[in-house]
Amino acid sequence: LYETLQSLGISYIGVPASFENVGQKVRLVDAILRESLGNCLDVSVLVASCLEQMGLSPLIAIQKGHAFPGVWLVDERFHEGVVYDAARLRTILALGNIAFFDSSAMVSEPRVPIQQAEGVATEALSKDAAFLCAVDIPVARRDRYRPLPLRDRLERAASTSSDGPSPAIQAILDEAAQEKESGPATSDVKNAGGAST
Repeated sequence: LYETLQSLGISYIGVPASFENVGQKVRLVDAILRESLGNCLDVSVLVASCLEQMGLSPLIAIQKGHAFPGVWLVDERFHEGVVYDAARLRTILALGNIAFFDSSAMVSEPRVPIQQAEGVATEALSKDAAFLCAVDIPVARRDRYRPLPLRDRLERAASTSSDGPSPAIQAILDEAAQEKESGPATSDVKNAGGAST
């Protein structure tokens, strides 16, 4: 996965413009792939989504001004979903149960091997003062945090609905309009009194 994403030629770019005091806008996967641009958080979310689709259990570590992805190498989770203790991550990392690598190193030029990107992430985890938290994505899913829908699917759905009804629905609407113009079908039935209905 690391080498495949490197081969896409994604370049590092700064944080997108934002008017919020807290948080950061994230470029969605389609924008990253279309523009070949992303920052550490954008690329970390991209990596996490790929790992999740591969059936693995991703994490995203967040520091002051930086983020980088990780993945469980064993079938384990942080049951609380968010870990605020970098020492706990370092212990599990030392046991070989988890791996982190730096997303900014991954998209740097010249290309950096994964071992070097892992070293950068390990160094980042050693700085307790800068560490904010790590989010365990499968646990977030369990707690009903769902992924955003792909924007191209939303756009296709919107364009389909704006093009009018499907042919089957249009046929039903045309048939109903014809019946309305001609009136309901009636049959002349003679009753005993000779009147027709």
